[in-house]
Amino acid sequence: MEGAKSTAKTWARKCIVCDVNFSYKHAYILHLLGKRHQKNVRKRDRSQVNTVRNRTVCFSGRRDKITLEKIVEYFLEYGVNNVIQQGNTVFIEFDSVETAKIVLEKRNYHIRTVSLRVFPMKDTIKDEATKVPISPSLKNCMSQAVSGSELIKYISFLIKEIELKPREHEARENLRRGIVNYLTPYFPKVVGHIFGSAANNLGFTGCDVDIYLDLGVYPWIEYESKAAQAAASDLTWFLAKRIRQSGHAIKVEAVPRARVPIVKFQDRASGIMVDLSFRHGMPVYNTQLIYQYTQTHPLVRPYLMLIRYWAKVQGVAGGGKPSLLITNYALTMMMLFHLMHRGDPIVPSLAALRCNRATYTPVFIGPWDVGFSNYMNDWFVKVHRVTVMDLVSEFFSFYGEMDASQWVISPLTGMLLARDDVLTMSRNLPACLNTYLQQDDKIRLDTELCVQDPFEHSHNCTRGLIKSSFLEFQYKCRKAASISKNILKGEQTLNDLFQSIEVTPDMISDECQSSSQLKEDNEVITLDDSDVSQDIEVLDIQEGLAQSENMMTNSEGTSDIEILLTTKRTPDIEILSDPQETSQDLEILASSQESVDLSQNSIKKEQELESFRKRTNENKQSCSSGEAFEDCKKSQDKAMIDLSSTTGEGSGASQMSMENNSSHPLMLSNLGVCSKFLLDYSKVPVFLITPDGNIHRKNLNEHADTGQAACSFIQFVLQQCLKIDLSTVENCLTAEKRKALMQGDETTVEKYKKENDGNSVPVPLKYQRLTKYMCIARMALWNGRKKISKTVTRKLNESPLLYELAVTRAQLEKSALIYLPNDDSLSFTIEVWQELDNSKIIHVTGKSLSGTKVTQSQMIPMFSYFTSFCQNLLKKLTNFIDTNIH
Repeated sequence: MEGAKSTAKTWARKCIVCDVNFSYKHAYILHLLGKRHQKNVRKRDRSQVNTVRNRTVCFSGRRDKITLEKIVEYFLEYGVNNVIQQGNTVFIEFDSVETAKIVLEKRNYHIRTVSLRVFPMKDTIKDEATKVPISPSLKNCMSQAVSGSELIKYISFLIKEIELKPREHEARENLRRGIVNYLTPYFPKVVGHIFGSAANNLGFTGCDVDIYLDLGVYPWIEYESKAAQAAASDLTWFLAKRIRQSGHAIKVEAVPRARVPIVKFQDRASGIMVDLSFRHGMPVYNTQLIYQYTQTHPLVRPYLMLIRYWAKVQGVAGGGKPSLLITNYALTMMMLFHLMHRGDPIVPSLAALRCNRATYTPVFIGPWDVGFSNYMNDWFVKVHRVTVMDLVSEFFSFYGEMDASQWVISPLTGMLLARDDVLTMSRNLPACLNTYLQQDDKIRLDTELCVQDPFEHSHNCTRGLIKSSFLEFQYKCRKAASISKNILKGEQTLNDLFQSIEVTPDMISDECQSSSQLKEDNEVITLDDSDVSQDIEVLDIQEGLAQSENMMTNSEGTSDIEILLTTKRTPDIEILSDPQETSQDLEILASSQESVDLSQNSIKKEQELESFRKRTNENKQSCSSGEAFEDCKKSQDKAMIDLSSTTGEGSGASQMSMENNSSHPLMLSNLGVCSKFLLDYSKVPVFLITPDGNIHRKNLNEHADTGQAACSFIQFVLQQCLKIDLSTVENCLTAEKRKALMQGDETTVEKYKKENDGNSVPVPLKYQRLTKYMCIARMALWNGRKKISKTVTRKLNESPLLYELAVTRAQLEKSALIYLPNDDSLSFTIEVWQELDNSKIIHVTGKSLSGTKVTQSQMIPMFSYFTSFCQNLLKKLTNFIDTNIH
């Protein structure tokens, strides 16, 4: 019983709706029945409707012998939040669902001489799916766990049943003509247009109809003036009066003070609900744009229909008074934006549609251009390796985990715009927003979600969305993402996706907290300015530890342990905040794989490391941090592994593993020494890249071409995109070296090492080094590149390589801070390795040759950016080649 405390002598209760404390029962009862409390109840978030309904119980019976106060007093001990009376029925809302279930255990309650029958509150809202009827046969089909073509077939059947039927389209068109004919004597120039769901190819059966009337009268000539508002209000009341007098409409209601004044009514003959608006024709062009997108590709309309139907079932979208939810138009824009923003775009942004000048004609409503090209043939024929359910699952995952407070969703640009950039009108904004920057009226950014209207750029389509409704939307998206993934696996059914998800405020709060924690644990390295304290993870340390002969002093005094800059924060790794403090050791625990025996020399090395650690801690107070670091560095050099110690061959130690159930910590103080990441070419078509960004597809020897493609790709990223000076130290792709290396089965190529008994034994190799580059970076192009990329518009069918070259040119033109001082130029090596057992797996390693301070502040962000950039660009190239190059 939330907020209630009762004993034999005292009683206390808090009204959780009004946030008021009470010390007397009678005062609390009177408060529940008072106008102030009932007003606050009506203002409650719509997101709590399902929860309130579940904890509300109905009592029915003759009440002429008992007052409402006595009924409330009887059930007060259970914990009552609200009371509503309708005739002889009393609805009592309890503190929790469990309490309501306890009350429902009895069928009748006897209060004095009155017997009250008890029953659960009827689902007055009901499952929204009941408004869109589905045949029993289809329900049976949707209750089967299927995948592949069967799943696609059932989705097609579902859409055919819920879509607006041809006869319904005809009825709405007849209604439009009737309204225009009726109003012609009053407005001779009147023209009517249907917009919204009834015209954008996404309507459900039985949906309302929205009609825009161009009356030939425009009261808003003096924009935002009181006279204009008064004239618009008078016009609204005039239309409502005439429609009411026609005798063909019922439930006529005028809404004159809305942003877009409307007249609402129901057609007496057909029962269709109608919304008439007359301010401007912007919604008509919005409808045409959505209709155009539904024709862009066969995947688009089923994807939009499924999610709109899901939102209807879950009650997370729709209008209202006030509009506390995501509007259907805003939801459609969010769905289309996801198709624009994904790695393999399925529809173009509005700005991209306007690039085709041959079919694009500007059309202006006020200062806003509402024109666009209707040429979509190039997009229609594209092949995408996804299904409708894949796109649905992606949508739920994208918005379920999105940190919306940082971004503006912009279907105009097809990009997420930083709210700070929009607020400050930054120069980083795309050129297509120039019209917006010239306006005095700016978009509202103080909302939970910001979806920019593609035409009226200063309009936030979700300006009325409240926090609890948005949290409920995200919570249900996360649940739906899990269900949709299981549907793709054949583990759940379509019916499961369209079952109402019950939500309580506590569930939303807990889920959001866990989601926020998950974001922190899985922080993605972006292509923006990287933090110097990036997380690092050691790769294949156990392989090097198994071979004691490779644990020796490095002549350069630097570590050659290969580490990978990752996007995960692992609890087994601690990063030095200051590389000069030896009290903070970076311990990397090697995992166990295959059972091997550690040699006595290896154990001795471990003992030396442990002894050094203890000695360092004891001398912490007596020596300076700089001296301690140098001492640490000298001892560190005695326990390092060098993957690149072999020339053109894989390290023999790479096949060795640590002994099971044992962990051997290594101490690494020089954070920026090296980096490693992986490129998987197993699903990548073989291609070569020219320095000017052209792509050539190849069909030659698999092993040779994969390595050659990887080297050309890495060289292009370093030399053309990041403008890093390169010199090839070693190229193992020459014909002579390849012939010498590949004469036999590569898995049998052997190298020899000495065992403890002095005998030499063969060790199979795992890697082949393809090339080694000596690199000098004189510009920090990894800083701020993400913001610059938002200002560069991607052209239609432009390859990702040409786009990145355009971003590089824009970055060089707009920023003079990217040049590093000569003393701070970064020197490092990049090596490309190929697995011999699997030639499609490419490893890229990097080793710093710069000082420790420079490594800490510049090298780690550079390697972080380089890793993310290569992996993301390779995915985009794969999609581009599959769809455009044959």
